[in-house]
Amino acid sequence: MKQPPNYGLYGEISSNPIIDGLHIESIADRSQLYDWEIKPHRHDDLLQILHINKGHGSFSIGTLHSDISAPCLLITPRLAPHGFSFEKGIEGHVITIHHQWLLNFFSQERNVLNIYENSQTIKVNKKSEAWLTINQTIEQLKKEFFGSKPWRHQTVNALLVSLVVMIAREANNENQITNNQSKSISYINQFKELLDTHYRDHFNIDFYANQIGVTQTQLNRVCRNVLGKSALTVINQRLMLEAERDLLYTALSIKEIAYSLGFQDAAYFTRFFKKQSKQSPNEFRNSKRQ
Repeated sequence: MKQPPNYGLYGEISSNPIIDGLHIESIADRSQLYDWEIKPHRHDDLLQILHINKGHGSFSIGTLHSDISAPCLLITPRLAPHGFSFEKGIEGHVITIHHQWLLNFFSQERNVLNIYENSQTIKVNKKSEAWLTINQTIEQLKKEFFGSKPWRHQTVNALLVSLVVMIAREANNENQITNNQSKSISYINQFKELLDTHYRDHFNIDFYANQIGVTQTQLNRVCRNVLGKSALTVINQRLMLEAERDLLYTALSIKEIAYSLGFQDAAYFTRFFKKQSKQSPNEFRNSKRQ
């Protein structure tokens, strides 16, 4: 099965498209560049909130297909394929949040995480106090995000936390989760979170499968269906990501990097790195610094 394209922001391949764990833009900013048609795609580590204040359109998020009619909010969780068709003149915003930001602030709030790990649409009353407050918070968030006043970072985080909570309350109060995230995406979320904690431990696939509560075969199948790659490839790529970061952004020796990543010796690390990238660690470091 062909996988939808995996982007940072739509149309951008960059793996680090946002700063402060956040990006915010009007729907028109990007969609008008593509004739108001955003084709199905997904994001590995980014979730999005669509704030629709005026206008119409249609969308698909995972297996959920529906029309858009303002005012409403749409939540597209990370990994879920989604696409949109907007009418010209639609007004609203796309708020993109890095999944790690959400974990940093809400790791102990499972109910909040559940809301943002599910594809859903939230209809609102445009005259309600909640909708007016959400609109005001988004305007304040935009002003701070694009500004340069002192303590900008702290203010952006405070406003974003408030917005995330307000939207979660609307979803919770109205009980409007329209399409529970598939078990497959839930498994992938758990797998990636475990990897972030244990990639240095070099655990095998069985360890992760047991932690998630599935078999090794099931985890492999889920990875291939959702990510288009095996579970072992996902493990190796997470380790490679950290290795490349250390090679590019630190002055650590190859031996020091090898030990910090859980390898028994530098030679083993070098063989692993070359197998994954077709370059030795030193060749990679030198080629990127030229």
